Amino acid sequence: MRLASKAAAAITALLIVSMVPISAQGVSLPKRVAKASAYIARAQDSDGSIPSYSTFGSTADSVVAMVAAGRGPVTVRKALRFLTAQVRTGAIEAAPAFDQVGLLAKTTLATVAAGRSPRNFGGENLLARIRNTEEPDGRYGAETGSFNQALAVIALEAANVGVSRAAMKWLVGAQCADGGWAYDGPPQPSDDDHCVDTNDPPNDWFSSDTNTTSLVVQARRLARGPSPAVSPFAFFKAAREGSAGWGYQIGYGTDANSTGMVIQAYVAAGKRLPKDSMSALKSLQNTTCGGFKYSNDAWVTGPDVASTLGGILGLLRQPLPVEPSALIAPPSVPDCA
Repeated sequence: MRLASKAAAAITALLIVSMVPISAQGVSLPKRVAKASAYIARAQDSDGSIPSYSTFGSTADSVVAMVAAGRGPVTVRKALRFLTAQVRTGAIEAAPAFDQVGLLAKTTLATVAAGRSPRNFGGENLLARIRNTEEPDGRYGAETGSFNQALAVIALEAANVGVSRAAMKWLVGAQCADGGWAYDGPPQPSDDDHCVDTNDPPNDWFSSDTNTTSLVVQARRLARGPSPAVSPFAFFKAAREGSAGWGYQIGYGTDANSTGMVIQAYVAAGKRLPKDSMSALKSLQNTTCGGFKYSNDAWVTGPDVASTLGGILGLLRQPLPVEPSALIAPPSVPDCA
């Protein structure tokens, strides 16, 4: 009984330690980033993809995050092979029309980060394909929303290709009255201040959100354009969950990806980070395996790829785009399971 009690006490102590946020244990920023990159590397499939919300898009995002972390040469090389195959086999054309420009942009950002040319990737000129979609009003593709328009601007600027004033005018003009931007595009006459359709609120999934707003702020850092009617930082202030981090939309609680993206926006604009924002992000990182979980709030989950990608760029305070860097192998970490 005595041995059993000691074993139970040891297990209890281990569980308590594993539940303590990394920030409480004094782990340095380089170690946090290294562990997070190791988590991403472990998530890579045999075909080179790193699946999350979108296998194609999350693989491109992973290349960017790994290069920013300075880790994972093998992971990046395999991911690029996967992306090359996807481009060659027409995966972009097979995607929904509203996502195609975004996939071109994400792939461009991955190639730029990896030191590859987006002018000849998988037999395609990614930059020309983005620019050739521009509509007379500056929108890249008739069905592209604000999120993917901002990505396209960032990608073109990352490759030193200027964007038209019309493209930025369209993007800035898509702002909601509350100062944020919604994923799907400009507000309509029947929308409220958060870009929610007042005629059918339950079926309008896209109100102003922190992720799209962050990308717009980052795009405006790179390309000239008109000033928004309302400061996006007023929206970020309203969207923050007290002294914690940020969620995708107002009232969604704190999540790692959104908190990381808002941090990117503050840095891109040269603004001081709000107090405790980094602590809120760090509290979502797993103690041992390096992955970030989605949330501490309503949706408590284990670590996942999407949250960790946002977590890496947030920890590094790294806006887009990411420039090439020398890569070393990530450390060995245990499986989060």
